[in-house]
Amino acid sequence: MVECNLPMIKDEIIQLNPWWEKGYKNLKIISRPGYVDKLMDRTTKLIQLITGARRVGKTYILKEIIGRLTEKENPKSILYITAELPNISGREVMEILNEYKQIHNTNKLHKYLYLDEVQDLKNWQTQIKYLYDNYSIKIFVSGSSSLVLTKETSKLTGRFILTHIYPLSFTEFKLFRKGAKIEDYLNVGGYPEYVISGQREVLMDTIEGILYRDLLSYYGIRNPVMLKDLLQLLCDKISTPVSDKLVAKDLKIDIKTAQFYLQYLQDVFLIYPLYREGRS
Repeated sequence: MVECNLPMIKDEIIQLNPWWEKGYKNLKIISRPGYVDKLMDRTTKLIQLITGARRVGKTYILKEIIGRLTEKENPKSILYITAELPNISGREVMEILNEYKQIHNTNKLHKYLYLDEVQDLKNWQTQIKYLYDNYSIKIFVSGSSSLVLTKETSKLTGRFILTHIYPLSFTEFKLFRKGAKIEDYLNVGGYPEYVISGQREVLMDTIEGILYRDLLSYYGIRNPVMLKDLLQLLCDKISTPVSDKLVAKDLKIDIKTAQFYLQYLQDVFLIYPLYREGRS
């Protein structure tokens, strides 16, 4: 038995899984059926690996899937965990599952496992591989960037299906804002929380979180201000062609650094490159 000096997480697990309580009613969530139907329609045992930018709606999609499952499955057979909580971040999957067993006083594991922001869990690839290979569990895993697809993910080769969650399409946007026009969509964008609230702070918090949390934590970038300057530069040039050489010149950095930083922003879904097509 491994001794652990970390605080107990029983209360956090129970709060994250309110459907275990009698009388629970599913949350009313604006559906994104293009993703939910696709993910639920897969009868394969393969792990569902979901990536996308922060606040793009991954958690709500997982919650809608769980809500549908509770209508036909024992709610206590469904375990949802988000590693964003301070007491859960850095823990191991098996430690969480052991706590689940104690909560329900059982030696059996659940049938459905949902791990949100999985990149913040310790040794997640190895332990998910063990669960997949040895138990009959349907596993959904989400992460806020392609950082979840590190070289260690090779341990899951052949065991997962990758799905990217993108900001709202215009069709989805109209589900969130009745009577919306294309001009509204172009001005507001597709981050669901911002579409609903209209609070600029939501966008700023999202960008700050990506720049100063994800990229600092996983890439160890020494100069996050440079990333912010790069992002502002790209916003200013959104209607004109951009190259790594031009970025290097404008920011007074070498081309290799510019290439790395551009790739970082792509990895966390803050930018998407559009390549020019021509006859040549």
